[in-house]
Amino acid sequence: MQSTRAHAHPRLGVLGNPSDGYGGRVLSLAFTDFQAEVELSERGPTAHELFEALEAGALEGIDALTAAAARALARAHPLPESTRLGFDTTTDVPRQAGLAGSSAIVTAALRALVTLTGLSVHPSELARIAWDAETRELKIAAGPQDRVIQAYGGLLDMDFSKPWGREAFRPLDPALLPPMLVVWDSAPGSPSGDVHDEVRARYEAGDPEVRRAMSRFPQIASDGVQALESGDLNGFLLCMNANFDLRAEIWTLSQRDLELIAIGREVGCATKFPGSGGAILCAAPDHETLARAEEAYASRGLSTVRPSAAPLSQEATS
Repeated sequence: MQSTRAHAHPRLGVLGNPSDGYGGRVLSLAFTDFQAEVELSERGPTAHELFEALEAGALEGIDALTAAAARALARAHPLPESTRLGFDTTTDVPRQAGLAGSSAIVTAALRALVTLTGLSVHPSELARIAWDAETRELKIAAGPQDRVIQAYGGLLDMDFSKPWGREAFRPLDPALLPPMLVVWDSAPGSPSGDVHDEVRARYEAGDPEVRRAMSRFPQIASDGVQALESGDLNGFLLCMNANFDLRAEIWTLSQRDLELIAIGREVGCATKFPGSGGAILCAAPDHETLARAEEAYASRGLSTVRPSAAPLSQEATS
């Protein structure tokens, strides 16, 4: 009986998020400190049975994510309906912390499926299929950022004003980044789709405040990337703070999230959401300042990690 394992890592929206869902630009990092892993074997239901259950709404949670991944792949690369698909999934990505834990499961499932079926799929196509799995199959409101960075790995400058494709995604050296810290609350936040729905509705209704913000986020990302590549650390940190401050103008934020932002800023770090809330990304001008932030968060019982960049996918360089 054939089986294969594959994994995917969480991501940090460093700059520009959430404009990826509005044709914007984002800088994002995949990091290796957590992962979702999927073992795929031929001991499960047939593809036909799995897809019927998915369409009937009979699957929930991780089962729905892996089935949606299989269904989206089958739409792009048809599978024999008799193919048996048994998914066994484990993940240690903090739940509902805005670190793209759900899309990590989808991406890991797709990688396992690609390996088991012998397909050759470039990361840009893998990301597109992962996005389809969540938006088309599961009707989740989501921008494409998470699936792209998880398919590619590394640190990626993504310009979604361009047609979807390899030219829109530019790898950068993660060594350019300042010392960084990820902080999260152990209590799960709201599902990312719920968080985004209100702002999406306002945008589609022509709300001028939301429209202005979504046109400003890409410029913040552009300015931040330029600062990063030119060695202007202070300029980069100012862009991170500006990204959060702009988001706070149009989002309803919890008091807890605001407290997490303030703790890092009080010791001299730039802070923002790496996703939809629940986790905070801190960036410091030096390692001493980062250590002070680490101590400040730990003293309040919060979990922290200094993120390690995931390697860029080999296929992304071909």
